[in-house]
Amino acid sequence: MTSAWVPAVRTAGTSPVWSSPALVEADRIAAAVLTVPSVAGLHGGRFGQIASLGPGRRVSGVRIHEDAVTVGVTVTVPFVADVVAAAVRAAAQVPGLPVNVVIGDLAIPAEEPPVAENPVPAAHPYESSEETS
Repeated sequence: MTSAWVPAVRTAGTSPVWSSPALVEADRIAAAVLTVPSVAGLHGGRFGQIASLGPGRRVSGVRIHEDAVTVGVTVTVPFVADVVAAAVRAAAQVPGLPVNVVIGDLAIPAEEPPVAENPVPAAHPYESSEETS
């Protein structure tokens, strides 16, 4: 007889739900949140506390509780926190549970140096423009 995997007992309070269906839902939420334009990535929190845990793996940046879902994100600068939070909540699509959004870090885009159309070669530092006699 083949036995199906049975999820662990749900614990009360703020403990995470340790079950395979919770990891499937956390994966779905993570993929949806990463499609938000201002989100550069997921953020697990200072000590990795924003995560869904399961048998043999974790989904960092999404924590599913019995009474709420917490999503930690890294956002690109510039951003408006209310707009990012609303977009993350809309992407997560978790009916019946509030979605708490934590902005854990900022991603500053690297500036590319301007490229000159006709660059002038720099003079050698040991060459002198004056002639010596």
